[in-house]
Amino acid sequence: MNHKHFKEISSTQSFIREYKDLDDKDLLVSCDKQNSGHGQYSRTWDQYEGGLCFSFTLMPCEILTLSSLEIGILICHYFQSKYDTELKLKWPNDIMTETGKKCGGIIINNAINSKNIIVGVGLNLLPSNFDQSYKTTAGHILSSSTNLNNQTLSLDIYNYILNNRILSNQITHIWTKLCVHMNQPLTIKDEDSHSGIFKGVGKVGEAQILINNSVESFYTGSLTLKENS
Repeated sequence: MNHKHFKEISSTQSFIREYKDLDDKDLLVSCDKQNSGHGQYSRTWDQYEGGLCFSFTLMPCEILTLSSLEIGILICHYFQSKYDTELKLKWPNDIMTETGKKCGGIIINNAINSKNIIVGVGLNLLPSNFDQSYKTTAGHILSSSTNLNNQTLSLDIYNYILNNRILSNQITHIWTKLCVHMNQPLTIKDEDSHSGIFKGVGKVGEAQILINNSVESFYTGSLTLKENS
């Protein structure tokens, strides 16, 4: 495995995407400070004091579209096993606190000339002066900074993911148990906006939402929970 750590970097995702010697090797890029992080739909990812941002290459799930769900599960399991901290998931790629505050996110891109995908992770580890203007209230994972080090923590999470991969036929079942908004009213926005009740995820990770007594499938989109509308 190749682990590169930077005191400061524009974007860990961009670094890997521009890396010349990827060649399907396990590559982890971590940092103490990221200046130009980005999330889904070209949104920016704000890194606050006490935050952790890192990216890595990974062989995708057998069903490619389940990859972000699997990574979300494994991050939840990591913090449960290492810090006894319960985390939840919001479709398709948000990490949430038990109380429904967003404390992390995942972004996945295809790697050029590689069978691997590039996974980007941003986590709010500690309390900070979060921007609360977003639709989903920001939160944090831990309450203490004891022994936290971005370089070693990102490596520990990456190794946990590599060593605890989940079979594709188990991912949706496990993800459902961690979902913070099962059977809850919400709005999903793709090309249009739709209101309904979240009923779970399908075989390829699509959101299944009850709208006017009919369950409809959404493969992309952004969810806004009723209480955050």
